[in-house]
Amino acid sequence: MKTWNFSKHLMSCAAIFIFLFIIAKILLPIGTSVCIIGGADGPTTIYLTNEPIFDFETIIILILFIIAIILYKPIKRYIKK
Repeated sequence: MKTWNFSKHLMSCAAIFIFLFIIAKILLPIGTSVCIIGGADGPTTIYLTNEPIFDFETIIILILFIIAIILYKPIKRYIKK
């Protein structure tokens, strides 16, 4: 019979959370805008922005982490079988 306690569950959830967070930061697209403002009697200006499209990916991953912690009891019962 395998032993499964809360600290093992918490560590595995944290590892999964960190893995998903890194993957989300690498794979999610980043929106970039380029704005060129030119005038007939002045210099041309180029504005560049680089902002993440999805700011809520951290919230989604955090919610999944909380759900994984809530599933501690069912997972423990399943492993004890």
